[in-house]
Amino acid sequence: GRGAGTPPAPITASFKESGDAIVLLGETRDELGGSEYLAVIHGRKRGKPPRVDLARERALQRLMLEAVRAGWLRSAHDCSDGGLAVTLAESCLMDADRLLGAAVRPPISVTRLTKRTDALLFGESAGRIVVSAPRAAVDPLVAAAARHGVPASVIGTVGGTRLAIGDWVDESVEVLAQTWRDGLSRALTG
Repeated sequence: GRGAGTPPAPITASFKESGDAIVLLGETRDELGGSEYLAVIHGRKRGKPPRVDLARERALQRLMLEAVRAGWLRSAHDCSDGGLAVTLAESCLMDADRLLGAAVRPPISVTRLTKRTDALLFGESAGRIVVSAPRAAVDPLVAAAARHGVPASVIGTVGGTRLAIGDWVDESVEVLAQTWRDGLSRALTG
């Protein structure tokens, strides 16, 4: 444990430690309307945006408060912008000095909720957060999620030099980081 008076490390969006579990909190639904994916890949800005369920949102926020106070989380990043695949990539890349890969295989409990792979990877269902947690914190986190009525699925493990998501994505985090930096600089310089 930490010594007395040592503040906990801040919870940021980036993965911190190899071997940590990656947990998806909240429900993935078959929603692509209004998403970045539709706009960028299909050039369409249409469809209903994801619905927001305020009761579920409150339950998720209560769970997050409990998890933060208990010290269970090392990172947290919400999935509202770009969906699960983008959230995972950003969690691998956001600390430029320490790129960390991830091996992710969403369980059946998540994949059966979406009939489409693109909705699973890029849908922007509201009220979902990807967190990473030390292995010892997973059971209490999942138990607390059940108590709050929030779906929680262990979807992978932090570590390595690649981001692998099921059979759909397998790329070096170094390459992803370079692509992300290049795209960002292009966007900023117009």
